[in-house]
Amino acid sequence: MSENITIRATTVAVHRVKQAPIPMAFISRLRQPRRLVRAAGATSKAILRRLRYTVSPSDLTAAFRRHGIRNGDTIMVHSAFAGMCHFKGSPADAIDAMIEAVEPGGTVVMPAFSFDGTSLDYLRTRPTFNVRTAPARTGLLCEVFRRRSDTVRSLHPTHSVVAWGSRAAEITADHARSHTPFDKHSPWHRMYELDTWDVNLGLPLERVAVTHCHYFEEQLESQLGVPLYWPQVFDCEVIDAEGNRRRMPGRAHHPDSRAVRNYPRLYQRYMDAGVLHHHRVGAIDLYMGRVRSLFETTAELFAQGIPAFHEPAVDRTPRTETTVAPAPRR
Repeated sequence: MSENITIRATTVAVHRVKQAPIPMAFISRLRQPRRLVRAAGATSKAILRRLRYTVSPSDLTAAFRRHGIRNGDTIMVHSAFAGMCHFKGSPADAIDAMIEAVEPGGTVVMPAFSFDGTSLDYLRTRPTFNVRTAPARTGLLCEVFRRRSDTVRSLHPTHSVVAWGSRAAEITADHARSHTPFDKHSPWHRMYELDTWDVNLGLPLERVAVTHCHYFEEQLESQLGVPLYWPQVFDCEVIDAEGNRRRMPGRAHHPDSRAVRNYPRLYQRYMDAGVLHHHRVGAIDLYMGRVRSLFETTAELFAQGIPAFHEPAVDRTPRTETTVAPAPRR
């Protein structure tokens, strides 16, 4: 009898063990290896992707040369270091790579505009421009480039440039004589005469900055259909490289010209015409074109009556709106 009771009790105990829930912590530990395998797979893919798109400074130099830049060329570089995905180096390394692409005898130029927002708002604050210390508001690479001891900056209260190389002094020398930022004394005119390469690095098409378009606007001002400059001439104080205080005229772009520009459409027309070329360096966007070809294409578009810079004029005449009463419910 006692033996039967013992067997029954054991059976009940075993049954209860089988019915007991399994702790979730135990299940999680069982699943851990699967998660580790999946994580390892994702990590390895990310590593492979990064290795595939990693760009070294020497890769950047090689890309510039592969796409047409030669020793002795002058290049005007617009850039966004944040857009230089997987670049294996610092901003200084990227600059050195550009310099190496044009050595010996070449020149690298970058914009070093001294304002954020619009030039009109900036000039209304009556700023003093110090050519030695005013930060470049045109990106990290431009500011690092400006701080080099072997670069030269043009003297202009709003639209200065920084240059390195054999033609640096020549390009920047006469900007202090300019009555408008992009006139015949400006670096932009001299770079047009030199048929400079206009380069955009790390920028998608919608953010490409062909700053020479402002120079083109000035040459084609009579055909723009909008005022290019604000009528007021600002009397600006500037401090030159020797520390001397001087006065210079400052001109700001008219808000109407800013409001109707459509540069992305113009750049697409450049690409359609084959004068602006898109390349990839790893995952980095690279747009390149010769300044003269860009200007000639712009002039041809105007000659054909095709709006290049701006949309067709918008009729802003107030209209009387007719209010239609809702139909009665049936």
